[in-house]
Amino acid sequence: IMDRFGRKYAILPCFGIQALAMLLVPLVSSFAGLVAIGALIGFGNGLGSGTMMTLGSDLAPPETRGEFLSVWRLIGDAGFTGAPILVGAVADALTLSAAAIAMAFAGIGAVAVFGLFVPETLKKPAKRKRLPYS
Repeated sequence: IMDRFGRKYAILPCFGIQALAMLLVPLVSSFAGLVAIGALIGFGNGLGSGTMMTLGSDLAPPETRGEFLSVWRLIGDAGFTGAPILVGAVADALTLSAAAIAMAFAGIGAVAVFGLFVPETLKKPAKRKRLPYS
């Protein structure tokens, strides 16, 4: 998706689908429903597979690509490590449903930030002229 249509066409649905699924978690009342929501989260996650590193690679200045991507990865990994602690704190202080809703709103916020402030980095190739058949 991201190589054909653009990075945002993969990133926005990825975060949006996962946020929607997290909003559904407090409403589920069966194991089958929870499995379906888990599958929806997995589908959304799959849409965005590799998008963050691709976006980072697109945005990295060529002369300092390695340094840029190492800091990019450090920030991403900090979120990957810190988010479960934050979600656990919300669940401990409030409820598990509140933690799911908080995660959903974080996802909605990510959709807004990526949609409004992150530029599309896919460079479309120039169209080639087709020669008429002789």
